[in-house]
Amino acid sequence: MSTHTLHTPAHTLQTPTHTRRAGPPRHRKPSRTVQGRNALNLGIATGVLGTLVAAAPASAAEQPESNTHTLELPVADLGLFDASESYDHLNDWAQRMELRGQEGQAAADAAVRARTGKAAAQQAERDKVASYEAAVKKAAADKAVAQQQAKDKAAKDKAAAGRQKAPKAPQWGGSGGGLSKVVDFARKKLGSPYVYGASSGNAFDCSSLVQAAYRAAGITIPRTSQEQSGAYPEVKGALQPGDILYWGAKGAAWHVAVYVGGGKFVGAQNSSTGVVLRDVANSNYSGAVRPG
Repeated sequence: MSTHTLHTPAHTLQTPTHTRRAGPPRHRKPSRTVQGRNALNLGIATGVLGTLVAAAPASAAEQPESNTHTLELPVADLGLFDASESYDHLNDWAQRMELRGQEGQAAADAAVRARTGKAAAQQAERDKVASYEAAVKKAAADKAVAQQQAKDKAAKDKAAAGRQKAPKAPQWGGSGGGLSKVVDFARKKLGSPYVYGASSGNAFDCSSLVQAAYRAAGITIPRTSQEQSGAYPEVKGALQPGDILYWGAKGAAWHVAVYVGGGKFVGAQNSSTGVVLRDVANSNYSGAVRPG
């Protein structure tokens, strides 16, 4: 069998040469940069050598019987690897990563502040709207209270004014006084002409006759039939002399007359009859009121 010799390119490990000055030997502690560079060079060399050894056959028994190979392991030129440059790159990369992390954190903080500020602004706007609505409701409530107080005061004032202006209560019965004068005046005006709107002593319409009869007794009552029927309480029991009979709705009567007793009334009926005496039973009157 022929023997083949395998020659592989050999690399010479070159190390920098330093010139030392004459003098006693000095022992100096290597700097961190040198230590890091040596460690990196050693790691690279170890990795290369380990790879080559792993690729070679484990023992001579594993080599082919037919050929004999002589393997020269390459020696890595560790000078190709600049440890300081690698360290600078790593340091630069680490700084960039740190800067990116800081920028990312700053962006996250800014986003949190933005969300917080937006939430605060929204809450402030909601508070503003709620405050405005509360103010509107309070103003409406205050206005309602003021209006109710004004109505109550107006009602009290009106009631007080009504009490002050109310006619003197008539005295029923009695000879020559009180409401007997109302009856006497009405009877004396029998036969007087009917004139709509008249209020003199010689001519009357229905309501002016009733007003004049009460004036004769010293009692002031309203002028129109509507006011006379609505100003006083309704008579619930039997009629008494001096009661005012009315036709139509209470407060909206279209005719009035004076009850003079004995089932009779005196009234200025119309222009054809003038002031006459009539039976209550045949009159179909709507109701009666009693001043006082």
